Order: sequence, then C-alpha cells, then structure tokens
Amino acid sequence: MRNRRKIFNNRRFGLAVFLALIVCFSTIVLDVCTGSSVFATTSKDVVETNFFGNFEDDGSGCGVYTILNLVIDILSMGVAIAGVIGVTIAGIQYMSAKDSEEKTKKAKRRIFEIVIGLVAYAILFVGVQWLLPGGMMNPKCKTITNEQLAQMKEHEKQEEQERLKKEQAEKTNKENEKKVKEQRQKQQQENKAYKNCMKKAAKVVRSKICKLETGAEKISETAKMLAWSASQASNASYKATSNYTKAASQVGTSGLPGNACSGFVKTVLRASGLASDFSSNKGYNTACINDYLKNSPNWKNIKTLKNSTPRPGDIAVFPKPCGCNCDEAQMGHTLVYVKSGGKTVVAEASYHTNPAKRKYGYMTTSKRTYHNSSNFNIYRYVGELTHSLTKVGD
Repeated sequence: MRNRRKIFNNRRFGLAVFLALIVCFSTIVLDVCTGSSVFATTSKDVVETNFFGNFEDDGSGCGVYTILNLVIDILSMGVAIAGVIGVTIAGIQYMSAKDSEEKTKKAKRRIFEIVIGLVAYAILFVGVQWLLPGGMMNPKCKTITNEQLAQMKEHEKQEEQERLKKEQAEKTNKENEKKVKEQRQKQQQENKAYKNCMKKAAKVVRSKICKLETGAEKISETAKMLAWSASQASNASYKATSNYTKAASQVGTSGLPGNACSGFVKTVLRASGLASDFSSNKGYNTACINDYLKNSPNWKNIKTLKNSTPRPGDIAVFPKPCGCNCDEAQMGHTLVYVKSGGKTVVAEASYHTNPAKRKYGYMTTSKRTYHNSSNFNIYRYVGELTHSLTKVGD
C-alpha cells in the first residue's frame, strides 16, 4: 500500500501521465481535423465507393483528397498509438530507474524524443496543409455517410414527385385555359358567322341554314328549301315554290327567270348568304355563274384535284363562251348538288327551248355524270365560316 502511494505521489509518474494525455489529445485533434461529414447539394454530387466511403465530388479532385485524408488518418492513428506506447514504456522506465542516474537520463531522453517526434509530425502536417491548394482537409470535399446519402436521395425523390405534381397541375391548368380560350374563340366565331349569315341570307331560309357550320351545308340546305322535292318534281313545270319566290324577292333576283338553271343557282347562292357580292342585277347566265365562282377566293374548281367527285354543296357549271349577255337558251347548264335521303342528288332548273319542257327549281334522283365531262367545272366553297374550314379535296 505504501509503495502504491509512493508511485502516485511520484513526480515522474505525473509527468508520464501528462505526456500520455498530450499524445491522446493530439490524436483526437488530428482525427477531427482530417474528417468531416456534411450533406452535398444533391446526391448527384456524391461519389459512392465501397472502400473509401461516399464523398462529395465538385470536379476538384475530391477523390484524391479522400484517399489522402484516409492515409493521414491511418498515419495519425499510428503516430498516436506509437506515442502512447512509447511514453508509457518510457514512463515505466523512468519510474523504475530509482537512483540510477543513467536509467533516468535514458528514460528522459526517450520521452523527449517522442515529444520531438510528435512536434515534428505536427509541423509536417501543418506544412503540407499550407502547401496543398485548399489544404489536405479540403472544405469542398466532404464525406457523406450511407445514412445521410439515403436521406438525401429520399428527400430528392419527394422533391421530384412534388415537382412532377406541380408540372402536371400547371400543364392541366394550361390545357384547361387553352380549351376555354378555344371554346370562347369558337363561340365568338360562330356568333360572328351567325350574325353575318342572318344579315346576308334570305329571311325565308335564315332560321335553318345560319346554324350550320360549313358552306357546303348552307348551299345544300338552301337549294333543298327553294326547289321542289323529287316526289313533287311534276309541279316544277308550272311554277316555282313559295320559298323560291320569297327568297328571290328578298335577295333581288326576282327579275330573273325562275325556270332558268342559272337564275335558280344564282338565287340559291345569294339566298345562302355566301355570295352577297354576286351582283343581283348583273347577267345571270351560266357564263356569269362560272366567271363569279372562278374569280372568287371562296370557291375552288375541284376538277383540278385527283378526287373531283361532287358532294353536297358543290356547283356544276357548263358555260357557253358567249359572255353574260347571251340568251339563256344558248348558255349550257348549271346545277347544285344536294344531300337527300343520305344520297347526293341534284337540284336544278331548265330553261328549255321548248316552253313545255321548262321547269322551275326541282330535285331529281336521276344519275348525273356532269363531273365526268370536260365541259363542266365543279366548284366547292372553301371560305371560312366559323371555327372550321370546308377543306378542298376532303
């Protein structure tokens, strides 16, 4: 017991313990300086390795710094362990030297050498830290633990999901806004087209044709409303329909022969509201009809297309080349294709040289092959009405 007290009261033992604590403290400081663990900006900035762990890579050589720090950690730990062992052995030698001056000097010299070695290592560490760009403990190069990396990826996943939800919501809102805008524009165009039709079309047909969207429909329905039906075609030899008489009066074509094919077609065109610029008092024969349709930007001669098969709303014209002032009896023929009973038929009139064969506007289901004749032109309305166009060749 007395020997123990002597040992603990011995100054040499206190010095040895003090030196051991210095070595341990130095080891802790070096270990703290050579390692840090923080989050990178994103997981894409992290390099994952099996041996060196995960570290942040900003393109400045963090991989080299990570290896260097690992070497320094191992070296520092080795120096610390060697220092602790050396100081412990030297301390024991110092305490067991008793009155031997030679052993005491030898133990002191060993302790001194260990301290010198630690100081030299510290100076070397500081020197290398100063010489390397950014130092050995480059603050730009941070180690990332697996747990931190997993948390980072989970956080990024949630952010990505939120971003996608936000983008989808914005896309949906834009699509809805676009639909609303298109619907509003469509409604405005339809309202404008409807108002124009109500101003220009004959009153007798307005209520039915102005709600239609295409020019083809307007022409076809107007012709059907002004002509005798196929079942009543026998009446065409005696008089025009009441709708035709009213329409001709309303659009200024009542002075034209109602039993003339061009007079009927011109009345249909003006009554539909699509040819209000076709002068009512100008010639009415087939040459005039052809000249108007040919020069109007709203009409297209589909005989120039591969598919020239007529459809409801088309106008067929066979003009004799003698001008608008020729006698109608010399002026070829013109008619309107209409839709009736799901089929394409024609509505026409006939100013025959034989008065007994003259007919006011009527519909007939007999087969017509005018579009196959090189003498006939087939015109289709291609002008804009509402939100849609009657496309040529469709």
